Amino acid sequence: MTHKISFINYKGGVAKTTTAYHIACALAEIDEVNKVLLVDIDPQMNCTLLCGAPERWEERNKENKTLYNLFDSHIRNEEFNEDIIWESPIQKAGNIILDKLDIIPGNNMLLEIDMQLAELIRSTTIPRELAESHIRIRTILNSYIRTIEDNYDYIFFDCPPNLYYLTQNALTASDWYIIPTIPDFLSTVGLTMLLGIIERLSEEFRRNVASCSAGDRGAFAELKGLIFCRARKGSHGLLNLHKSIIQTVSNKFSDRYIFNSMTTEAIGFSEASRESLPVWLSRRNSKFQELGNQYRAITQELINLFQDDENE
Repeated sequence: MTHKISFINYKGGVAKTTTAYHIACALAEIDEVNKVLLVDIDPQMNCTLLCGAPERWEERNKENKTLYNLFDSHIRNEEFNEDIIWESPIQKAGNIILDKLDIIPGNNMLLEIDMQLAELIRSTTIPRELAESHIRIRTILNSYIRTIEDNYDYIFFDCPPNLYYLTQNALTASDWYIIPTIPDFLSTVGLTMLLGIIERLSEEFRRNVASCSAGDRGAFAELKGLIFCRARKGSHGLLNLHKSIIQTVSNKFSDRYIFNSMTTEAIGFSEASRESLPVWLSRRNSKFQELGNQYRAITQELINLFQDDENE
């Protein structure tokens, strides 16, 4: 069974991409895991650049082998080059080091795709055609993912910090979504609003599917959990402010799953990202390895969650 998960938060700078990337890398190191796929939907394409240097991405872009080409071909109603999966991109000193991790690379031109998809909706006024168009522009990615998902145990979608059409494509292609967040006021104040908007979008999608009798077109993902990232530690553990916010959020969302494992604020990510490597493979010092262990703990917790689901 393929576990398809969107990493989403419309607040930027909350370690969303870093979290999706490092969990995917940790999964790719586990013997029992067959293959992992990252899908970079964010026009900033940071997840792509964490996997491979810009000049290597440029080669693929020239050959129309990025996620942009999937959406662009659909909008233009042209034949799609399906060879967009970048296999085993992560290298060190020219050698592949995570052969079980692939990525569908992003493209900054995806920014235009959101606007073009909005134009497709505005060009339709007949109710049934409008409902069908509503479904179609939100399931472009899902239609493709269905053709390749059996090759992977996990598929992660790194979403942009918004809930526009690209993000909604990820939500219809996923079974679950995870919200990474920093335990500070500005990063957590909008969580209730985020959940509410996703639920309204999901309900709107269900209504359109029902009106078109299109029951096989998928559904929006459901929340799997919240992960706290970049929590600040002092000499005696977590700072009181972060500890208080974590407790407040946990109480407020007591009916939701809050990951027990978290990452702490630390140096190392900038150095690793410059080398297009997960942090624990960038340097062997204790601080980098501690960060790696934090992500491995989150990864194991995610695996346990799915195992618990299967045992119910």
